[in-house]
Amino acid sequence: MLFTHEGYAIVGDFGSGAKLLTAVAQLKPHIVCLDVDKPVMSGLEALNIIHVQSPATKVLMITANTNRETFAQAAKSGATGYILKPYQPDKVVQAITQLLETL
Repeated sequence: MLFTHEGYAIVGDFGSGAKLLTAVAQLKPHIVCLDVDKPVMSGLEALNIIHVQSPATKVLMITANTNRETFAQAAKSGATGYILKPYQPDKVVQAITQLLETL
């Protein structure tokens, strides 16, 4: 797998915002990769909660949504990066590496 090959530990892949928020509260990860368009709880809603629960956690939004309001809301809510789909996996690794350098 690309990320583990680069030396990163993936602690989970969560299908729902509720499961993600529980994991973030317990694990306090350095970085969360979060899709804007999630069922039940949007990625922006989850981002707001993550920003309050775990302010040190960096959130990298990954989405096909190109709406400027969405970009602005993500930045206002504390997103530290934004990658548009479709994307090259090396771009995600590069973004994660850059975020880790800011810790």
